[in-house]
Amino acid sequence: MGRDDHDLRDIDEAILDKLEEGRCTRQYLANELDVTGEYIYQRIDILDKLKLVEIIHSGFYELPDHQSLAVKNETWERLNERKKLGESFNEMMTRILDESE
Repeated sequence: MGRDDHDLRDIDEAILDKLEEGRCTRQYLANELDVTGEYIYQRIDILDKLKLVEIIHSGFYELPDHQSLAVKNETWERLNERKKLGESFNEMMTRILDESE
């Protein structure tokens, strides 16, 4: 898996926007966002590691209780800012986790 597989993408923001509306299944997200269920699965895995989504059951997702639109937007902006600076995904995550402690 290369570095690009771990970078946040526009699809991730679209997934978070859909989850802002409520719980979603993998297939619903795939249909709404015109991508495959496998692609949604890959992106949800990354968002789950970032604690931006919660996997309720296989193929069924929601935003964590603590996740709000403001938190989502701040996290998204910080990750995109670091990406522009050329940091790898792991470097970004280490720095963000350190800052949140």
